[in-house]
Amino acid sequence: MQLTLEVPDQHVPFFKDLVKHLNFPVKVEDDDHDQEPTPEQLKAEMKQALNELTLAKQGKLKTKTLTEFLDEL
Repeated sequence: MQLTLEVPDQHVPFFKDLVKHLNFPVKVEDDDHDQEPTPEQLKAEMKQALNELTLAKQGKLKTKTLTEFLDEL
């Protein structure tokens, strides 16, 4: 049987310790995509976006037309 649980962040250490002592096999999946990015992550993403924009303006990066973009939606 497989059981999926959502555990609040403040209870994760306790829950992991409990499961470890019960000798149950555990597969841990972190929901990092639900957490807000850190200021460092935002800064890195903005820097990458500006770099890509610069490359696109210089013709060194292939971009899509608006029609191609809308067709993907």
